[in-house]
Amino acid sequence: MFENLMEAEKHFEEINQMLMDPEVISDNEKYKNLMKEHKNLSPIIEKYREYKTVQNNLEGAKQLIDEGLIGKIVSFRTTFGHGGPETWSITPGKGVWFFDKKQAVMGSMAELGIHKTDLIRFLLGQDVVRTSARVLTLDKRGMDDELIAVDDNAMCIYEMSGGTYGTMTTSWSYYGAEDNSTILYGTKGIMRIYDDPNHSIVIKFRDGVEAMYDVEQIQTNDNQTSSGVIDEYVAAIVEDRPSTLDAKGLINSMHAVFASLESSEGNGAAVDVK
Repeated sequence: MFENLMEAEKHFEEINQMLMDPEVISDNEKYKNLMKEHKNLSPIIEKYREYKTVQNNLEGAKQLIDEGLIGKIVSFRTTFGHGGPETWSITPGKGVWFFDKKQAVMGSMAELGIHKTDLIRFLLGQDVVRTSARVLTLDKRGMDDELIAVDDNAMCIYEMSGGTYGTMTTSWSYYGAEDNSTILYGTKGIMRIYDDPNHSIVIKFRDGVEAMYDVEQIQTNDNQTSSGVIDEYVAAIVEDRPSTLDAKGLINSMHAVFASLESSEGNGAAVDVK
């Protein structure tokens, strides 16, 4: 599948070159046919390039980590917060279903926490083995002007299987710019992922040297781009191979979320992740 797309991209570039050729421009019939082919290929190539960029962004960060660029990861801080689903849901407002405990069961921890938990496991190559958490409703109010029945904030301290410790925070009360950043603190330096407005990845080494890596800007609720998730799922089926998004790989993240809820009910007491 991807070999075909690579060939299609190559042919697309050849068409671009031909469309600038004076001899082609002077041949109305040939120019018309090339323009038609260009138009048909354009959306396919656009999606393929989006996929390649997304694949390169967090995978690029992981590759840098695996290569030991910032040394052993000692600790981390990963955050996902925005102004709340009532601002972007298809049914916006205080009556949004996200606030209904019968429908949603959980709040920001489920909508945001599961993703950041899965991300940190992916980047570190470690599972969550213990959590101490407070899962709270601090500010968000529903149609009755009472605090909603699900959490709007969560603060978790994760102990990872490789000995790394860090915090995972979610929030529906970041009433400003969305924060979807991750910071890794290593023995050789610090890696900031989507924490800088101009660069996707910024690394500050112990000697003061900085390195910037520009990949794709992270998508937000206001700026939706292709995540590559559906592309990877379809590709795995077409190529008859295991997906990098195998559901079995998510089980530890789910258990970490459930253990964090249990910890919060015990006033933040540490809970082992099964």
